[in-house]
Amino acid sequence: MEGFSDLLDEIKRIGGPLFWVTQKKNFVENIQTLRKRSPDQIKRDVLSSDRLRHVIDKILEKQSTQDSLSHKVTKTEIEQEAKKIIDEMAHDFDLKYVRLMGYILIKVFSNIYKHIFYNNDILDNMAVMKHYPTILLPLHRSYMDFLLVSIICFHKNLQLPTIAAGQDFLSMSFVSKAIRHCGAFFIRRSFGSDELYWAIFHEYVQQHLKNCERPLEFFIEGTRSRTSKSLNPKQGMLSTCVELFMRGHRCQDIYFIPISLTYERLLEEILYSNELLGIPKPKESVSGLVKARAILKECYGSIFINFSRPISLREVLFLMEGPSPTNSSNLLNPSFIFELSKPQYKQIESLSYHILIQMLRNQVIQPISLISTCLLVKNRSKFNTFLELDLKSLTSQCLLLKSLLKNLGVKVYWPIENEIDGDEKLILENLKIHENLFDFNRVDFISLKQFDEIFENACNYIALCSYKNQLANSLVRMSFACTSLLLSSPKDDEFNLKESFEIYKFMTRVYAKEFIFKSGDESKDFEDSIKFLINTSLIQEKGEMKKIEINKFNVKKFLFLSVLFEKLFKNYVKIYSILSNFVQYHQLLFDVGDEKKLFKDIQSQIFDEMKQNSNRLDYLYDYEVLSLSTIGNAVSVLKQIGVFQDKKMLIIDRLVYLRDKLVFMNGLVEIKINNLCDLAKEFDAKIGSEQKIDFKFEKCQNLEPYINIVDYQKFFQTTNLNSKI
Repeated sequence: MEGFSDLLDEIKRIGGPLFWVTQKKNFVENIQTLRKRSPDQIKRDVLSSDRLRHVIDKILEKQSTQDSLSHKVTKTEIEQEAKKIIDEMAHDFDLKYVRLMGYILIKVFSNIYKHIFYNNDILDNMAVMKHYPTILLPLHRSYMDFLLVSIICFHKNLQLPTIAAGQDFLSMSFVSKAIRHCGAFFIRRSFGSDELYWAIFHEYVQQHLKNCERPLEFFIEGTRSRTSKSLNPKQGMLSTCVELFMRGHRCQDIYFIPISLTYERLLEEILYSNELLGIPKPKESVSGLVKARAILKECYGSIFINFSRPISLREVLFLMEGPSPTNSSNLLNPSFIFELSKPQYKQIESLSYHILIQMLRNQVIQPISLISTCLLVKNRSKFNTFLELDLKSLTSQCLLLKSLLKNLGVKVYWPIENEIDGDEKLILENLKIHENLFDFNRVDFISLKQFDEIFENACNYIALCSYKNQLANSLVRMSFACTSLLLSSPKDDEFNLKESFEIYKFMTRVYAKEFIFKSGDESKDFEDSIKFLINTSLIQEKGEMKKIEINKFNVKKFLFLSVLFEKLFKNYVKIYSILSNFVQYHQLLFDVGDEKKLFKDIQSQIFDEMKQNSNRLDYLYDYEVLSLSTIGNAVSVLKQIGVFQDKKMLIIDRLVYLRDKLVFMNGLVEIKINNLCDLAKEFDAKIGSEQKIDFKFEKCQNLEPYINIVDYQKFFQTTNLNSKI
């Protein structure tokens, strides 16, 4: 692909893995580095820091005011505990181990991957490492992520990063030792109110940034996304880094480098599906790693790693009208005692979304994402069991989607140009990599493998959805804009932009846990989406009043975007229906109690309904409704949009109101789409065969659940969608 190089090919051309890892390395040095320190020296600097001494004194002082009968720890005991924490946490970087791990990994990667592509302008984008503290921020989709970033840095003579890793790895003694020597440091998933741990963590991270020895690396999403959708960004580690700049302590700027990774096939594909269906994640262990050696016999396609242009913290803050005012107490305290103000936390939150959106924009979308999307969209009116499509229609639909994505500026990897039948061959080649998911028994027909058990079918289906989800954030704004236009007017031939925006805003609020929307950008995102739809002739302005209507020549493209996420809408309706059924008659509030148990109860209820209706499966939802991620997102977003009274108490009438509103919206969308399907059919009959787009949308046959729920005019014209919840 233009603008990218293949790491595996380059290693092969210079003499293979052994020659590659044993080459003399001259890593790029940061001119701001105060002094080169060993890992042990960094630990000593943390333990002797003013911050840690202050916290130890604070703990001792707090003890002195407590009941004399309670056990009191001595200063020596606290210092010993601090040393234990830092020894468990700190990295022990050693280039010899990096070379050994690099050799092993490249041998493995050469066996299971076709290509590992990285962008050619990486050195330009990473040049800031010479002058400023630098933080690498990859998307987190797989355990491979941080290994791949380090390998690319090693390959291009860039300083290897210091990597924040979870303590889960400590259960694998050999693996944890190896990655510790490669620059990983280990932190707890949660620190709670442990002041000593917080102080050591803050100091350790900021010591690396201040001294500029090597770049820092962490995952802004916090953990791996099991669905391939991005998780909402976490601000903990980011706040620790930004605090250094905000307190103005010898830090003129910090640069963030977003890194986008996309996988043609994930190593954890089925493992993730099982987790989402409620099978606990296997504990990390060496024995588990040995059992996983079966992956060496399979092909996992290609990987794209895109190092984006660096983001300057100073520039971003001043674009937000300058750094927010600090707490007045900070002016009287030493620099190591610093408390971020609410406006500063708000800026950090905005920064985190800015970085994450940049990562998503720079993803390279692979063919399997287009194939999965088109297969799922084409079978919109059927239940998952019958998921199939002929190769010719699938190819036509993939090419249409590729065109839409390229118009949006999305990078698409489609290595075929003008070859006869090349597109179909490419699709078949990509499907062969996923032969564990697909059936090829019928000639020129692609279908998802079928099983007797619902669980196995759901597992396959959720794995397929994960590849569709890789491009979800690229299309969601356009899709929501199309859906909101359809809902904005009782007439099919004209739209109401004002009403449409209110509906769009409502949708971004309800599905805020599924996609990445930056708060405050709703108006700009909606306007940009409408401009795109006009510029690509999906909709057009008509007459002097410039009324908006669908362009009949592109009705199928408009249809495609409109139905892209409709199954998700129906899944939420199902989840809220089940949740409302848990409520007793006349109950005004519902205590959700243990949320994980609630999610499992909802999942079990839906699973039981699927089993009971196995001969007449409900078309309203699909297997993703069984995903604990979908259920968790649907319930937790209720807290954000005012359906909860507090963290545990659900307000019943608001839940029912939201459920009914979504049911109505789903029904109206189905009716509108059915009308557009008729329009597309009529239009196809009038034009030549060479102008037709070779696929048809299936109409929803059963609209009975949606009829007479609520009057359209009363529901949308007199009700502010965003006021009641």
